[in-house]
Amino acid sequence: MMTVTTQAQGAIVGSAGIARDITERIESEQLVRRVLEAAPDAMIIADATGSIVLVNSMTESMFGYSRNELARAGALQSTPGTEQCGRSLAARFRVFTRLWC
Repeated sequence: MMTVTTQAQGAIVGSAGIARDITERIESEQLVRRVLEAAPDAMIIADATGSIVLVNSMTESMFGYSRNELARAGALQSTPGTEQCGRSLAARFRVFTRLWC
């Protein structure tokens, strides 16, 4: 956030600002992504609304869809073709949330 103080004529006479170092947050997010990608199982991360925000390469392999296709489909919505794995993506997500929430 930046605030600028000016004179009546519009000349800038001062400013004040606030900055926040988000280095630690970025490093934490990168670590989560590396761990997720290294997982030997399909992993899906969804937000509170059920929208997919992150998947790993095993998820792409298992369901046959790209990360972008899965993100557009949404976590709680059954994706065509996923029934070949025994359960729809939506059913798998519901089981996961019951186990961990």
